[in-house]
Order: sequence, then structure tokens, then C-alpha cells
Amino acid sequence: MIRYIRRSVGVSGLPPGIAERLLGDLEKAGFSPFLLSIRRFVAERAGVGLDSTIFDIDPDAGVRRPSIYTRYQARRRGEGDVFLCGKGALAYLIIRRGEKGRTSFHLGVAAHDEGAESILSSLRENLRNSLGQLAGRQLRLRWKDPAASPDPRFATLSEGQRPDRIKKASSAAHVLSSADIRRQVIKLKSTRGILLNDMRDDPAMADVVAGIDDLLSAELLEKHYVLVCGRRGNVISHFQDISQYERVIEVNPRCSCGALYSEERLDEEIAVSAMCRALLDKSRWMTVLLVDTLLELGIPASLISINYESEGDEIDVFASIVGNLAQFELTDGEFSHGHAYKMTAKIVRYQPQLAITVSTGRVDDQARRFLSAPGSEVKILHIEGLEKLKAELEGLMSELNRAALLIPLRQLLPRASFDLPSVAIQNL
Repeated sequence: MIRYIRRSVGVSGLPPGIAERLLGDLEKAGFSPFLLSIRRFVAERAGVGLDSTIFDIDPDAGVRRPSIYTRYQARRRGEGDVFLCGKGALAYLIIRRGEKGRTSFHLGVAAHDEGAESILSSLRENLRNSLGQLAGRQLRLRWKDPAASPDPRFATLSEGQRPDRIKKASSAAHVLSSADIRRQVIKLKSTRGILLNDMRDDPAMADVVAGIDDLLSAELLEKHYVLVCGRRGNVISHFQDISQYERVIEVNPRCSCGALYSEERLDEEIAVSAMCRALLDKSRWMTVLLVDTLLELGIPASLISINYESEGDEIDVFASIVGNLAQFELTDGEFSHGHAYKMTAKIVRYQPQLAITVSTGRVDDQARRFLSAPGSEVKILHIEGLEKLKAELEGLMSELNRAALLIPLRQLLPRASFDLPSVAIQNL
């Protein structure tokens, strides 16, 4: 997945000519400048003379660290722009001189997987040292994330609904993602509990019996003990654990049939846990799986809202994905035309940039056509099957990160008859 990280900071009291100094410092730190000028290549592609466009580009695509794209020389803007490029990585540094001698620095780094974070950390450390020398003092730079400002809708998330509160249900939700297990647990949910021996005799409960240890460890099921009358076959008493039974046996009362409790049969009883009932209610286990995936992909919990309710509407999940408001609709089963109709009303009301359906079954053709009707600027994504959830969201985030990265590049790299920023990100 392509990760794109942006950070900005402002510093006062720096002398002019910062871009040139920083360029030299970054070169000394290992961000080596390109050695081969391909001005002719750029000029031919752009359809301009050799003196119109000047770039120095490294012929060696195998460098481990990003190399420097020298800033556009034909017309200087502000304090300067430094572009960094390497195999599988692209970065930029924008330097702007503001009022009252305050200089702002804007960093953007894009790379595969975790590479962006390591490149960003290296760049920030080198910049901190260089700027400290320029300022003549040790600097503590507080880099801000311009994409971290949540949508106002996230502020309404109650404490009881925070994603970190449902993380403990993660392992249980992953077990429930099995359709066979889910179907049998739902059957068990309709009862107060079933004797383990009776479950073993029921072929329809074979999957639950086979995986009962995993279900118990995931706290989807609870095991209790029951005392069964040997003569009549009815349950005499329930015990939460074996120690409670042992305390009763010390008193050793008699059953209504006359036999002592110690003479009656002790059986294990399996029941659905309170957490399991909560996860099955409104298919909230799907919400847990989705939140787990979003967190794994680097979206902070502060930018995720679950079970958002407003004036009768309920949105399963809102999330800010690369600065885009995403509205998720989760369905355990087929996503039908009726689901699409309700979702469209919510899209009109909340105006997300992304509308994403996640279903355990297929998306009905009529529902697909209804949501893709012309005139809507909302990007629609259908994820059919939970096994595709992570891969589909990774692809979406890479696409959005590429688009976000092109915005500053197109502002700062000159464009002529071809799109140089698009060429620059082809390695990503």
C-alpha cells in the first residue's frame, strides 16, 4: 500500500537563503543530488527549448535513500522547493517565508508500506539539526499533521462507543466471521443453554463442538454446570463454576426424588455469552472487524466514529480516509436494492466523499445500478466478502494517497504538454 504522510512546522528567527543551505545539509546527510542532467529528455517531452526547463535526475534507480530533485530553476518561488525522489519513494519539502520573519516548512513523503515513516523521520531529524544551526539555538519542532483535523461529526462520538472500547471483542468478531460458526451460535443464542452431551449428539452443532475451546477462549460461549435428576431427567440446579457446586455438596441437600445431590449427575452446560449477544445484535461483529482493519491500515481511532445516530439515521461507521469522509454500510448477507435506497438517502444527507458497502454476500445488480446513477460525485466502493476487506481498502488508500500527492507536486513542478508529476510518481 502507498502511504503518504504530511507534516508542517513554523520557525521564527531564521536568516534568508534557507533553501540553499538545507540542500547542502541534506546532501551531506546522504540524500545525494542527482548526477545526470536529462534536460534534453524533459525539454523534448515538454516541447520547449533546453534553457526553459532544468532538472537534474539520478540515473541510478536502485538507491536506498531518496535522492534530491533540484528545485525548479527557471523561476524561483518563495524561499524554494526541494524535491526528493528514489526507487519506491517520493518526497517534497516546501519552504515559505511569511510575515514577521516566520518561515514555514511543509514535508510530504510517499512510499510503500512503512517506508514513508522512516524517510520522514530521517528528514525531520536532519532538518531539525540544520535549522538549529541556522537559528543558532537548539530547536524543538512540533510538526503538525494537516490531515488530522476530524470532521465535526466525529466530535459527537460518545465515550461508550469509542473504537478502543470494542477492541477486546476483536478475537470474538474474527471467530464470528465464519458463516457456519455464526449460524450455529445464533441457534444456540435462542436457548438459555444446551447440555454439552446433547450438543455432541446433534449433528447440526458439529462445528460448534469441534471448535468449542476456541469459542470459550474468545468469550463467545460460557460454560456452566447443571445438576440433573437421575430419576426424572430434569435440571435440579445451575452452578456458575465447579467451586460453587463443591460448596453446595458440602451441605449435600436432597433432590425432590430423595437422592442426595452428590448422587445426581453433574453435566456441563454451554450458553452464549453477553458479549456474543451484543456482537450478533445488528451484526456489530462486522463493525469490530472493520474498525480493526482501519486501525491496522493506520487510520487513528480519533478519526473513526461507530454507530453514529442522528434524527433516526444510523451510520454503521464514519471514517476519515486520507482527508475524505467515508460512510460505511455493513450488511450480513446480500446488499439489496432496499439497502441501496436507504444508503442513498444517508449519502444525500451527510455528503461523504466515499460511500463504501461491506457485505458478506453479493451486491444485487439493481442495487449497484441504483447507487451508480449519474449525477453523483460520491465515489462508490462495493466490498463483497470480508476476505477482500483489507485488500480493497489498501487499494483505495493507495489511490487516494496518489491523488493527494499530485496536488502539491502539480503546484510546484511546472507542467507543459505532459504531466511531469504523474511521471514522477510512477515508481510508487
